[in-house]
Amino acid sequence: MAIIPDGKLYIGTSGWSYSNWKPAFYPPELKSADFLSFYAKQFQTTELNSSFYNFPLAKSIDKWLHTTPDNFRFCAKLHRSITHYKKLVDVKEELLKFAGRFEGLKPKLGQILIQLPPSLTFNRETVLVFYDLLMETMPGFSFSLEARNTSWYDEESLELMSDYNIANVIADAGKRFPLSNAVTANDVYIRFHGREKLYASEYDTEALEEYAEAIKIYLEDGLRVWVFFNNTMYGHALNNAITLKELVKM
Repeated sequence: MAIIPDGKLYIGTSGWSYSNWKPAFYPPELKSADFLSFYAKQFQTTELNSSFYNFPLAKSIDKWLHTTPDNFRFCAKLHRSITHYKKLVDVKEELLKFAGRFEGLKPKLGQILIQLPPSLTFNRETVLVFYDLLMETMPGFSFSLEARNTSWYDEESLELMSDYNIANVIADAGKRFPLSNAVTANDVYIRFHGREKLYASEYDTEALEEYAEAIKIYLEDGLRVWVFFNNTMYGHALNNAITLKELVKM
């Protein structure tokens, strides 16, 4: 059985607040307000998709912090005003606001996920300014970048990600999103979106076995690995996450 170093592997799902996960995962009588504490007994991490749409309130941050165990980690998606509306340009105010909201969650914060729209192409000048601004406004935070345009996987872009220790997101979604397995940081970030049907199809054991072997190599190389299943419809994300955890330990 593989020995996994503490704090090096985190496997979970993209979000936890899904009423259709009853009764297969959440007990029928469980209130939605208690979903997170129940989820955190089974998994050590989750993605915060809500932070893409709204800057979280202080009371939400406080609840997330105090209803999860010490070894639990959140990965928060950067707000869409930065990535989709302003497309990384002139975003200092928004970055400072985002950093301010999440400062209190830092003890349990993993990666900040920068998800880019398909229309946004790589531009060196824009990206350099943005990366410098990230380092200036959000010191102490760690970042992963999921691009939806192939231009971001050119050598120049990947080298910049390495220079700034920004992890390339390995996005498994069939042919819907571009896929690059490049390792550009001390962290590896993998997102499973569903191959046949986006967010709705299950990964078979063979596909998960391949990723399990790759994850073991990442861990042997001393990297920290984050894995999130975004195929949340019909409970597939839960089943796949549990299966992958078991496969990596084999």
